[in-house]
Amino acid sequence: SLGKPFFGITYTQTEPGRVIYITTEDGIADTIVPRLMWCGADLNMIYTIEDPKGELKFSNIDAFDLYLDQVKPALMILDPFQSFLGGNVDGNSANEIRALLNPVIALAEKYDTTIVFICHYNKNNLGDAITTILGSMDTMATARSYLALGNVPGDQNSTKYMSHEKSSTQAAGQTILFRIDPENGGVV
Repeated sequence: SLGKPFFGITYTQTEPGRVIYITTEDGIADTIVPRLMWCGADLNMIYTIEDPKGELKFSNIDAFDLYLDQVKPALMILDPFQSFLGGNVDGNSANEIRALLNPVIALAEKYDTTIVFICHYNKNNLGDAITTILGSMDTMATARSYLALGNVPGDQNSTKYMSHEKSSTQAAGQTILFRIDPENGGVV
């Protein structure tokens, strides 16, 4: 929303861009907006959609198309990914996941936007960073890039990590350690 480099990484887009944030879990007013404020986001550039009943699904791709057409965002965030699958979709089926995601990929290309899926880890925590994601491996297979985020085990300072686990377009970036510190500008 600010057009500033994140973690010192340079981007081709240096102008502020609009963001659509769609969530089915967290409240916009009590959770999402305070987090955005902590990180110094320009709230005028962020469009939020709260879907607590989980009615917005990938099977209704026209709704996503409408949002993208109206807002023309640089970024759209879907939180959490699994909520947009629908009750009749087997999240572990590569064929079903691929069929749902291909139209989403086409929308990202049509609107020249980045679509971020926030995915949850499975409960057994077995496997590497890619195989611990809930559901089909095809979710990660369709992604151009995959960043794993989490808490650094045993750290008393709430340090988090961001690890670039997959990149289809260039070399993966280095793992970055950070904290969220509202008094020092958000992400430090």
